[in-house]
Amino acid sequence: VNEAACHSLGYSREELLQMTVYDFDPDFRAGDLWEQDWEKMRRDRYGAIETRHQRKDGTIFPVSVVSSVFDYAGEEYTVAFVQDITARKQAEEEILQERGKLKILSDNAPIGMVLISKEGRFTYINPRMTELFGYALADIPDGRTWFRKAYPNVEYRRTVIAAWIEDVRIARPDEPMPRIFTVTCKDGTQKIVQFSFSLLVSGNYVMTCEDITKM
Repeated sequence: VNEAACHSLGYSREELLQMTVYDFDPDFRAGDLWEQDWEKMRRDRYGAIETRHQRKDGTIFPVSVVSSVFDYAGEEYTVAFVQDITARKQAEEEILQERGKLKILSDNAPIGMVLISKEGRFTYINPRMTELFGYALADIPDGRTWFRKAYPNVEYRRTVIAAWIEDVRIARPDEPMPRIFTVTCKDGTQKIVQFSFSLLVSGNYVMTCEDITKM
């Protein structure tokens, strides 16, 4: 037991040396998590899990545990490296909350919005996008399908794709790049649309669409 473990759990070294994992890991006590992971770790001689530890004062906090099993002098030992991941878990929760807020905003946005993965898959389109063009996410699951349906004229499609490739090449986070193209809707009608294409910090992309046909 090192000094960091003592500080993290609030026990002295002498106290911890009299304890077992059952004494400070409620998930270990419950058995559900560890029965599978512990046995797998012993088979593989290595394991990495996330669990919870309980301090001497009763507070419980999330930890990441990386363990290695080895034999020494005829005995089997496990060495565990434990990291308090409270800050990371809080950050993850904040991100989930922000994503939830973003979805609420995009669902009610007056302009069309599309989230695009690094690989070119359309992972989300908002209701306004479907209202504008008639396409649901199932109709346009990726950029290739979108180009084919929205720009059925081959020559015009090539022009649009060339502009798209250039935008991807020079894209910078938080620097939207506007473009205006004529889009063919699902029902065959056409609309003049202003697109804004932006690179997100995550490496994914967001595209917004505004109908300017009557402007």
